[in-house]
Amino acid sequence: MNLSFSTRLLRSAEPSPLVLRTPPNDPIVRVADRPLIAMVGGSEFEWVASGALDAADRVVTSTDLVAARLESIWAPGLTTVGSVDVCDGGDLAVSESSLPHVGRVGISTCIRSERDAEFWGDLHFARALGRALRRRGVLTRILLRPDWGTRTDLTCDVVIHLRGLTRRPVHARRQKNMLWVISHPERLEPGELDDYDWIVSAGSVHARSLAAQSGRSIPYVAQAADADTFRPGRPSADFEGSILSVANARQVRRRGPTWLMNQHIPFDLYGRGWHDRPEQRHVVAEHIPNRRLAAAYRSSALVVADHHSTMRSEGFIANRVYDVLAAGGCVVSDDVVGLDEQMGAVVPTYSTSDELGSLAAAFTNDPRMRDDIADRGPKHIAAGHTFDDRVREIVAVITS
Repeated sequence: MNLSFSTRLLRSAEPSPLVLRTPPNDPIVRVADRPLIAMVGGSEFEWVASGALDAADRVVTSTDLVAARLESIWAPGLTTVGSVDVCDGGDLAVSESSLPHVGRVGISTCIRSERDAEFWGDLHFARALGRALRRRGVLTRILLRPDWGTRTDLTCDVVIHLRGLTRRPVHARRQKNMLWVISHPERLEPGELDDYDWIVSAGSVHARSLAAQSGRSIPYVAQAADADTFRPGRPSADFEGSILSVANARQVRRRGPTWLMNQHIPFDLYGRGWHDRPEQRHVVAEHIPNRRLAAAYRSSALVVADHHSTMRSEGFIANRVYDVLAAGGCVVSDDVVGLDEQMGAVVPTYSTSDELGSLAAAFTNDPRMRDDIADRGPKHIAAGHTFDDRVREIVAVITS
């Protein structure tokens, strides 16, 4: 079943579309209220890396060949073969079938600003969710915190708020609203659930306890793999054979980097905020661009994941675990409630520093262990843990 919302074709009184013909230099496209059409004539890798395709309302390619190349590296079923012309005087001539609709699903994030967006996993989560929705024929728009309450926000028929750090003001008279709690369940505020038409949680324990407290149906909808970006491929010499931790520092010590260091295990740390901590000597860089993460995951001997204490106890499995497996990598995680039941042997877990040390030694010394998981991991993810799977679950909630 497809999602269907009341949509209106763009009228002459609405802002005219902005057509991009070359990949933008900035990693995220900001066009305020104007609909965006990406006209892709080549340079497919540059387009994908720029993030412009995820921000566009429509992606138009010049030929079937360009469309096929683009879809092989981005996502299938999201491009239209056609043209967008500029008439005399600079006005845009766009066929009605190419015009974006004003009605759409907004994907609301807690990202504070455009400048910080690429450093937030929420941006890439939202992009992957948006692609999965578009494959079901639904137009989407990613909303950062500065977008809340603007015309860009208010022209969305439905808003899915990815609840992490911040509560979002809800406009119940103008749109339907879904709350998807994906992290930091301890930050939910009294009365917040009352704002929403639908609520789902990415924590298995949290969904049950929240339903019991509120008396409402709150399904468990886990995080997922961005299978468009994270899939098996060629390794990268930049990461080959390393033990990898991708983690920003928190106010409390992070189990993964701290315990690896305590066990005197060499590892490469990518993240921000470590400058005044002992783990700093392991920092290689503050950031791995999202489009390089798949190669980093599949090339490393092991990726070490850890979770905030409330996420661990409430059953929130971070999307990094799904993405590593989808990319053909090997990941170990601290002992999140419910992880063993969902992932089984494809994600070994640790609960002490010594257990992490033993796992790191085992995967470093026995490549067969790693190869076995690298083979089984993508199949496990494809069997029910992609964003296409999560959109089916969300549709079931909305249409029930």
